[in-house]
Amino acid sequence: MNLSKTILFAIAHTCLGGRLTFYGPVPDGFSYSSDPGPWAPTYGSCGFEDIPDHNYFVAISAADYADGSLCGKCAKISFEGRTSIGPIADKCPGCPSGGLDVSFHMMTELAGSAERANFLGTIDVTYEIIECG
Repeated sequence: MNLSKTILFAIAHTCLGGRLTFYGPVPDGFSYSSDPGPWAPTYGSCGFEDIPDHNYFVAISAADYADGSLCGKCAKISFEGRTSIGPIADKCPGCPSGGLDVSFHMMTELAGSAERANFLGTIDVTYEIIECG
């Protein structure tokens, strides 16, 4: 087992903390401007041509992207007693190490409402990398 796989194995069983923001389409009535989600025509950094549910996706920081080895894993993210799970489908070049960018739908689940998600914009979360399933 090479060093990067050993590190990834350790990450998969460790709860991490980081800053979380959201991107992709937002519902009408919200003024937040963001990058497009990770699907056609861009497909995100992981290159997935089809994300099963466009309401759930995660971009991991460029520092933690690990040459795409986390693509297809899921991030189980927690904030204030709420949890949301989504597949890692992209990398976030503007996120600090440990940071995540998620869909607005996931941010809404974590914040408790769309209005609060839009108001907060950025939150401190804990998360772990898990197998999707």
